[in-house]
Amino acid sequence: MNAKAVALGARNTRASSPSGLDGPGMESVTTPFDLAVIYRAALRYPAFAAIVRQPSSLFPTDDGPHEIVNQNELLKRYPGTLVGKTGFTNLAQHTLRRRAPSATAQRLVVVQMYGSGDMYGQAIGLLDWGFSQYG
Repeated sequence: MNAKAVALGARNTRASSPSGLDGPGMESVTTPFDLAVIYRAALRYPAFAAIVRQPSSLFPTDDGPHEIVNQNELLKRYPGTLVGKTGFTNLAQHTLRRRAPSATAQRLVVVQMYGSGDMYGQAIGLLDWGFSQYG
């Protein structure tokens, strides 16, 4: 995982476990820039892009299908958004990534780390401001 991050240009990322979550006695670290680079690379895969657009999906289990729900509120609050990971670690606190297309074919990536309050509202404000810069 760390070698792939470097290969993508995410040079300030160090994962301490395969999931990217903090490992025993170690914290995973990254930057908003690196998360944007990694997310942009992931969105080049059509299957990944299709998955992050879905509000829910059926996941097979031994007891039959189980519905998993995308908890990223931007799917409803900012139409057209390709949402990314929502997460929480002690070091990063609340973390969100998302990309949104505009009517002018511009695409923006917003990465928020160490968040609190209405992070979705903050993301909408950032996206609206970013798109307004393209006229």
